[in-house]
Amino acid sequence: VPVIGTRVGGNPDFIKHGETGFLSEVNDPQDLAEKISMILENDNLSRKLAENGQRLVEEKFSWDKITDQMKEVYEKTVNRNSGI
Repeated sequence: VPVIGTRVGGNPDFIKHGETGFLSEVNDPQDLAEKISMILENDNLSRKLAENGQRLVEEKFSWDKITDQMKEVYEKTVNRNSGI
């Protein structure tokens, strides 16, 4: 599904405005309503945001990817501390 978030916390790390979703202004219901309307009124845009978001999740946030990243952090930490 298409995603709408705010520019708070880690949201901007995975929501690329207009590519993988929309970023709405904090405490701005009018802005949020406009983003929702854009998605509901444009099937192509809605589909594009959803597909791009799905692809991003599969490429960067799959369990295989996360475990590879954790292994890399672990190996760097062990190698850095092995001389102690």
